[in-house]
Amino acid sequence: MKLYTFILFFILIFLNSKSYLQEIDTVKTGQSNTQDTISAQTKVVTVAVKDLICRKWTLKESLKNNKRDDFDKTIIEFFPDGKYNYIEEDDSENGVWELKGDTEIIFDKGTKDEETWAIKKIEPEVLVLNFKDEGNYYEYRFIPFR
Repeated sequence: MKLYTFILFFILIFLNSKSYLQEIDTVKTGQSNTQDTISAQTKVVTVAVKDLICRKWTLKESLKNNKRDDFDKTIIEFFPDGKYNYIEEDDSENGVWELKGDTEIIFDKGTKDEETWAIKKIEPEVLVLNFKDEGNYYEYRFIPFR
């Protein structure tokens, strides 16, 4: 009788712990399906990158072909509606932008001015972008405009 009770006790604990772990997973992720969880997490990351980018930035450092480059006062502002303003000294440019995944910004897609800049680093206090232009490699380090 004791052996039967002991086995029944462990079966109940095992079944209960499996159900408990599934409940914890559902509470943590808000999802019960692993694929749904991955998709939900990916969408959150995309929104976060866009939220971080959408602000006014000022150029702090410029590299050309991995060497420090002189640069003019440069400001870029990204708006949530997909528009941007780019100001360099007395010259300015307006257009549209969009994210390609979380790693690239496409400027003026589908026009003769289309450019793609890679997002090397994005944090609340720094935005590092790199791109190629006329055979040169550029890296721009922006900080929030103050």
